[in-house]
Amino acid sequence: MSIEYSLSKDSKLLEKVIMDSEQFLKVVTFRFFSKDFAHMLIEKANSGVSVEVITTPVDAAKEKLRPQVEKIHRELERSNVELIACSWEAGEPRLTSTSMSGKVEGGIGRKWYSVHLQLLVNEKEALITSKNLTSEKNLDIYYLDSTPEFTKLSLEKFNKIKEIFLEPVTINGLTIKGQIIRFLNEEILKDTIDLFKESGRLKVEHYCLDKLPDASINKGLYICPFEGKLRDFLYKLIDSSQHSLYFFIETFFDEDLVKRLEEKIHATPGIRIKIMTRPPEMVRQDTQKGRNLIKQVLSQGIGVGYSSDIQAKFWICDKWLAIASGDFSKMNLGHKHGKDRWKEDTQLIYLDDTESLVKAFKDLFEQHFKPIDTGSVFKKEVASLFRRLTKRYGMISSKEAKSYVARLKYSLIIKTEKDVEYVINLAIRLTKFHGKNKVEGLFAIMAIILYYLQRREHKFDEISEKLENITTESMVKEAMARLQFQDWVLKSEGMYRVNVQKLLSS
Repeated sequence: MSIEYSLSKDSKLLEKVIMDSEQFLKVVTFRFFSKDFAHMLIEKANSGVSVEVITTPVDAAKEKLRPQVEKIHRELERSNVELIACSWEAGEPRLTSTSMSGKVEGGIGRKWYSVHLQLLVNEKEALITSKNLTSEKNLDIYYLDSTPEFTKLSLEKFNKIKEIFLEPVTINGLTIKGQIIRFLNEEILKDTIDLFKESGRLKVEHYCLDKLPDASINKGLYICPFEGKLRDFLYKLIDSSQHSLYFFIETFFDEDLVKRLEEKIHATPGIRIKIMTRPPEMVRQDTQKGRNLIKQVLSQGIGVGYSSDIQAKFWICDKWLAIASGDFSKMNLGHKHGKDRWKEDTQLIYLDDTESLVKAFKDLFEQHFKPIDTGSVFKKEVASLFRRLTKRYGMISSKEAKSYVARLKYSLIIKTEKDVEYVINLAIRLTKFHGKNKVEGLFAIMAIILYYLQRREHKFDEISEKLENITTESMVKEAMARLQFQDWVLKSEGMYRVNVQKLLSS
């Protein structure tokens, strides 16, 4: 077969690439902690296969694992495996103070190594995957392609990674590994050189935005951000879709993306969006923020499913499949820092618009997508409220009761979001009706009044009471008078109601 793929916890396709190697094997992996994979590579190297591995240094592992990783790396080097540690860092890996671990730094201390991707190439096939060379069993994506074009392209990308991070460059008599410095401006380059002279560390705090090319939505394999920023690839795919967007992703933790999805829903009514991800309790940076982002997307009608063992990352829109190495987080997608700076670690993305492949991955997504019980989003909050209120009367509450009320809370949030959107659209219609191009406060109050009157007739005092925390009584009177004058609202025996004919025709 030319193409094989799987979404699974076994690494059969990865092992296949290794075992199929007869002349050479090129590997890039973010982490290499596995004895089993090491022995497979050693076996190949001893049989005459040229094995080359680019990975992160030993201190990419948590401290307790480092002796074991050091031993594995020594064994590889003694067995003629060319093991290259890519020491380039990207920014700072500091977590927030609300990290579940209670720590403000990641497991690798103050270093965030840049190369965050997995690629394997031999003389006849290539694999892109979310699977690190570790013993962990997660749900990973594997895409194996044995076409000459893809194999050649993957080998070119392997060499490109070597060039960017490892090819020596001499500046003012100082030699540094990596053409990466071509993407820096003078100020950032000076900081990078000063740190290297002081400590030997290779670190890029930011890239120069003007030196990074635009993302291009064409079939191919891209190294981000050097061949397009990962966030730009994502946003262009979102913009291109009219019917559906599916995201299978390990971590969902980016507020800018949430805003972009909200904008897409408003611009493209009826679009189906689904997200399969790990539960927010597994987001170390800020669990509560993770929960809030999930609530936000649920409130927009986006489907969400959870699985605690996801490591796979792929996206599907109407016509495109994207297999990416990055999560939905600021550092993986990249973000602007100031006017002319971009911060992002190094990611890989594969784009393919083959109709049968896009459909196959949609089916793969649907097979694994299991919508969460919407009540689970508010489970803790409602349980806490139940405890407080039932305690007053010496009562307890059942699991079912809490579940029902949690689902109610979720449905109310959905309703509120949709109603707010409706009121804004009403205010826009009123603004256009008055020949204006600015939605003034008065138009917003008129829209809110119409919103309430559509549900039932109200006396003025009732409307005034409902808006007492929103605006003044005099503003309500002015808005109501204008609505009456323009026949949006009719009055009969002290009761106000919407003029349905006017509302439908205007």
